[in-house]
Amino acid sequence: MKKFDNRVVIVSRSTRLENVLESQNTVSQARFYIKHLGGNFDDYDNEHEQYSESFKFVRNSR
Repeated sequence: MKKFDNRVVIVSRSTRLENVLESQNTVSQARFYIKHLGGNFDDYDNEHEQYSESFKFVRNSR
């Protein structure tokens, strides 16, 4: 009988900052775009950093 390893599928998605960067191309343009819409760039940046750190932690956990 074969031994089966436990496997986990990690589903990820783009953050709001990554989505804006796709259309604006640079961080400076994204910052201007977000501020122009009345948003706070720091919220987008902090969300992106937190998501990235969490994703790395989960991916490296075994």
